[in-house]
Amino acid sequence: MEKERSTNNFFKRYGIILLLVIVTCTLPFVVTVLTSCWSSPIPEFETSNDWIGFFGSYMGAILGAIITLIVMYKSIKAGEENLKENIYENQRIQNQNKAIEFCDKVTDLIGEYCSDISVYYYECIKVEYYNIDIKCLNREYDNGSITHEQYEQRLSILDAKKPNADRRKSTAIYFKLDILLKDEEKAKLLLDILSKLHNTYDYVNYKLSSNESKFESDIEELLQETRIFIKEYKKEYEFKN
Repeated sequence: MEKERSTNNFFKRYGIILLLVIVTCTLPFVVTVLTSCWSSPIPEFETSNDWIGFFGSYMGAILGAIITLIVMYKSIKAGEENLKENIYENQRIQNQNKAIEFCDKVTDLIGEYCSDISVYYYECIKVEYYNIDIKCLNREYDNGSITHEQYEQRLSILDAKKPNADRRKSTAIYFKLDILLKDEEKAKLLLDILSKLHNTYDYVNYKLSSNESKFESDIEELLQETRIFIKEYKKEYEFKN
């Protein structure tokens, strides 16, 4: 079956050339037979030179037409190949641009998330110190160490500097990243790290540790995995057919 297909492809490609070779090789014999074995069926062609001239002009016109058709065919095929290459190249560039745009969006969101969650984390630590100061103030007031006026004055100062631990922006970015990367197989580990970090540093459900080095390490882990994901994602589209 494979041999038959190969033979068919050969004749499709070189059939016209083979036909021209056969016609060119057999034409002298045909002319010889016609001019030597039979009398001319055309009154004007009385000698072999007349026949040779006739066949020369006739075959020349046919060969010229065939060659013209071959050249046109080759030109059309070349044009089609160039068009396919241009379409492929344009599609490849579009895919690369989309990949770059996607990676830039992920990078921006991760950067915003890390920035906001860091602010939130350190504000939560300040809240812990604020709560300690309030307890100390209340204890002093209850013990009679300070007057009511002094209590109100110091409470007012503390409230003016009360930290604002708000991670609504971080949460919004977290959900955006989850939607954006949910169907990306390469982003599975990135989402796992992001989810772990987001759930760990939640002051409402957990009392945050003041171990800053651990927090910085978790942020760096998220950033490092983001770099790996971006590199792999761009690499996939750089060589994609």
